[in-house]
Amino acid sequence: MAITEGINAGFVKVAPTGDLSGSGAVSMSNRAWAIKFVAPLGAIKVTEMGWWCDAISTEANFELGIYSHDPGNNKPNTLLGVDSTNAKGTTIGWKVATGLNIAITAGTTYWLASQLDIVTPWTGLGGEFSSNESTIKIIDSLTNPWGTSDGILTSNIFAIYAVYESAAVTEGYLEITGVTAPTAAHVGNLVNFTVHTKNTGVADNFRVELSGGLIGYQEFSLGAGLTKDVTFSFTMPSAQISITIKTFHLTEEGWVWDVTSTWDVNRWY
Repeated sequence: MAITEGINAGFVKVAPTGDLSGSGAVSMSNRAWAIKFVAPLGAIKVTEMGWWCDAISTEANFELGIYSHDPGNNKPNTLLGVDSTNAKGTTIGWKVATGLNIAITAGTTYWLASQLDIVTPWTGLGGEFSSNESTIKIIDSLTNPWGTSDGILTSNIFAIYAVYESAAVTEGYLEITGVTAPTAAHVGNLVNFTVHTKNTGVADNFRVELSGGLIGYQEFSLGAGLTKDVTFSFTMPSAQISITIKTFHLTEEGWVWDVTSTWDVNRWY
């Protein structure tokens, strides 16, 4: 089974269970590895972490933690949360720490780290070639801050994961999934311009607004997960127009902007 970000590495919604036997590996004995990932949209905290142990070895303690990112030196910085006491056992498989409560922010860069004490024989952390960046430190515990790395890799992904929870959805959110318009039209022709939308939040009231070469809006209610085609009919005003599409959802404070898209109409005449 391949090591894939969002499935069995990096931030995941569901803890992986697949067998990674046969993947590559790097030594974990008396080492810490950290790999860089960006927290997904909506992520607010990590509740579980784990790593893939690829060989039978003696019992030892392992640690799992999350570091902030040092952009100036492109390495882990502050240890934001850690589970420092976990029995590895002696078997191959996923080694997991549960019951975590590490706050994270969506869109922010973090380093997921795993450390293992000395074991015999050699035990590895599952890894494969990729475009991810990682770093190693020869230590017997995750330090705060990370400090100086003993090595840096720029083309590997390792099987360290973090299960995250998302913020509760309390408002609607209207996405634009596409636009349908004639492939050709003459000035003065009646034209139908359809904006395809989907509500990816809760049931709410929405507004689709056009500006630029076509001005107008429509308001409607839409349930959670539902789609709506919003059609505007107008007379073609000129040979080339640009239309800006914006979507909004309604709150107690008024209309809140969701998405903007621009439709450049330069094939009509």
